[in-house]
Amino acid sequence: TADPIGTALSQRLAATGQRVVTVQPGTQFAQQGHTYTLNPQNPEDYRSLVQVLVTPGQLSIHWVYGWSLAVASADGATEFYNLLYLAQALLASDHPTASSLTVITSGADAVVGTDTVNPQQAMLSGLCKVIPQETTHLRCRCLDIAMVAVETTLAESLLDSLYHELAATAPIVAYRDGYRWVQ
Repeated sequence: TADPIGTALSQRLAATGQRVVTVQPGTQFAQQGHTYTLNPQNPEDYRSLVQVLVTPGQLSIHWVYGWSLAVASADGATEFYNLLYLAQALLASDHPTASSLTVITSGADAVVGTDTVNPQQAMLSGLCKVIPQETTHLRCRCLDIAMVAVETTLAESLLDSLYHELAATAPIVAYRDGYRWVQ
């Protein structure tokens, strides 16, 4: 994870005793400790990641996808396909387990009337709505934060909110000006 939110969230999870694995974009699939690298344009790398991390008898896994905060492509295709490849790999796993996929976006939804919607981020929110319709063992959620919160120093209250949100169940949640909005 190359974005400050993903880094701070993974540190918070690790500090509470959670097993945290981070994944970074690179040129090929590789592992170094609890950090994996994969080629975002290669669906096979996502399948390799899932194959390594999902084991028989595992009760559940919570995946947090935050690349959309760090990766920016002109047409949005990169973010869309990165998330799609991950979801496809999870759905094709030899050991399906009850999993949660939380996608953190910025500006995916118009919430308070003055928001500028980012179409590339909105596509990810759309995927989060469709993925659960394709399977029963993958729950998908979208946490949308204000673009201002991403561009400024990460507020501790936002980090607290995102941390607690990982245990919540609402499928689409947005944070704006310190308020939590649920669709």
